[in-house]
Amino acid sequence: MDILEVILLIVGIVIFIGSFLLPAGRSDAGRIDTDAAKQEIHGLIEEEMKTVRAQVQDKVEETSEDVVEKAERSLERLTNEKIMAVNEYSDTVLQEIHKNHEEAMFLYDMLNNKHANIKDTVSKVDKAVKAAEDKVKAIDDTPTVKTEETEKVIPADEPAKTEEAVSPEIGFMGETAEEGQNNNEKILEMHRQGKSTVAIARELGLGVGEVKLVIDLYKA
Repeated sequence: MDILEVILLIVGIVIFIGSFLLPAGRSDAGRIDTDAAKQEIHGLIEEEMKTVRAQVQDKVEETSEDVVEKAERSLERLTNEKIMAVNEYSDTVLQEIHKNHEEAMFLYDMLNNKHANIKDTVSKVDKAVKAAEDKVKAIDDTPTVKTEETEKVIPADEPAKTEEAVSPEIGFMGETAEEGQNNNEKILEMHRQGKSTVAIARELGLGVGEVKLVIDLYKA
């Protein structure tokens, strides 16, 4: 109900009450006090105004409550949307952090494996080099003694027999005289090409000391 309707209703009530009071006042003018009638009308109007004020107040409060409720719903919806957006963003960030952590751990494990493999390879190479050096040293020591003994036995005026003495040394390692001669020629040819003693021994399947002995005898 609007305020205008309430006012019109009050005016209608006043007119209705006045229609009863005025005729009575004309017939009994001496008994009715005009001031009393005015006070009564004023009291009725005040009561109606109070009723109207109460209705207006209730309407305002109801409207205010509706507005507040709507505002709260809007704020709640907006808050929920913001919270969901923050949660989604935080989930994305956490997933990226977890992914980067897994990648870092994978790289770390790979580096550890590479480091372990390198250490193992270096250790094996060191052992192989040491073993090869020991073998070369042992072979180098043995032919030196034999060469000195051969030089003492063979006279200086018979150089042709020196070559014959070399062949038995090579044949002692399981080769025939012909195979030893072929290997000697191959060793000398590869030595002229600039290949190292280890490379020659590896290609021909011979010992490093044997190859070194042939080269030393050739140089002598």
